[in-house]
Amino acid sequence: MKYNKRKLRAVMNENQIELVWVNRVYSKNFVTDFFQNMKNIIGGRLKAYEGMMNDAIEDCWKEFKQRYPEAKNLKVDTEQLVHGTVMVTITGETYNEFN
Repeated sequence: MKYNKRKLRAVMNENQIELVWVNRVYSKNFVTDFFQNMKNIIGGRLKAYEGMMNDAIEDCWKEFKQRYPEAKNLKVDTEQLVHGTVMVTITGETYNEFN
């Protein structure tokens, strides 16, 4: 497929795509970790960790929408950094038009 280089350059110059993100790191204290580990051995839902994840995602989402309300193509990613610590990252794209 051939592209018209002049038209492609014109479109790229008019619209600039910028990658934007917000991340949060949350952790639980030692006592909560201890009891959640015991529950993990026995089995069942780890409600303290579920609550921590929900809070982290909600806080990150609120900040992201406040800072970048026009962002598109959003992605939510979670990573475990160390035991009991999680990082939530929300990324997206903004399109800046130059006229």
